[in-house]
Amino acid sequence: MKTRASVQCEDVDSVVRVHSVADTYSPPLHRRSFLERVRAEPNQTLWKTFVTDGDGSWIYESLLSNNLVMMSDGAYEPLLAEDVCSCAVVVMCLRTGNKASLTWVEQSDRVSADNYRAEILGGIALQMLVKVA
Repeated sequence: MKTRASVQCEDVDSVVRVHSVADTYSPPLHRRSFLERVRAEPNQTLWKTFVTDGDGSWIYESLLSNNLVMMSDGAYEPLLAEDVCSCAVVVMCLRTGNKASLTWVEQSDRVSADNYRAEILGGIALQMLVKVA
């Protein structure tokens, strides 16, 4: 592991002082697979509807190579149910065409359930996918 230092230069007597030091990040030598990381997540019910091409490892690779497109949409249909909202997310690699999707349905209450909550659920789902990747 390498260490980096932050220094302060003082005009008085041309003195350089070490301000702080920190180890640089080194990725682990063995990285668990995407599906292993999904299975390690605490709330497995969030992943019941997750579908991916292959083993999902492409999500991380696509994210690092700036080829990952992420989309989400929320839905609230008060005529069907006033206390339910849902979301769907899709991620796709522009280079390989691999896709993954996830849907969530949440039952809350009539005051909380609305279009805004449905849309934010989609944003949270995308953040969870990136975190796991």
